[in-house]
Amino acid sequence: MVTLANEYWNWSIDPKALVRFIVKYTNEDWAIPVGQRALEAIIQYLISHQHDIKVGKGDLDVTNHLIGSARFDGSHIIVNILKQELASIFDSLVFQDTTTILNQWQRDGILESESDRKTRRVEIAGQRQTTYSIRISKMYLDQFYKLRTSTMNPEDLFNDIDFDSQFGGTSDEE
Repeated sequence: MVTLANEYWNWSIDPKALVRFIVKYTNEDWAIPVGQRALEAIIQYLISHQHDIKVGKGDLDVTNHLIGSARFDGSHIIVNILKQELASIFDSLVFQDTTTILNQWQRDGILESESDRKTRRVEIAGQRQTTYSIRISKMYLDQFYKLRTSTMNPEDLFNDIDFDSQFGGTSDEE
């Protein structure tokens, strides 16, 4: 192709140099699965927008633009993102194939869901909401200041409340 372009337009592009340039400057993101790229982007988005995430029962410092809720279960951070908010976040981060991402997350154990769907119903700020519940490594806990500073004893605040016994439902309360 380069040889034809050289002949047709009288260019002098060295094909081997072009290949070296492409190899050197190609972004390796294409080799990372889309689900992993999306998770990394979502985590950064959640960290920068954590003021819009409800933490625990007593969190009164929630803006009008609620993204969802978060809790720490001892081994992971669980973030319940409102269904409509995740679609908006994906749009803002320019991820179009959300079905592939959600399927990959579900396969990888990142997405916690009810058995017959990809969503989970939880109670957030007194209302039952449909959410996507994602598991995030606890290595990000230092960056989620709301989880770290919400109480003197985080384990007490972030243990799940038994939703079944209190509300007769199948999900946890946030």
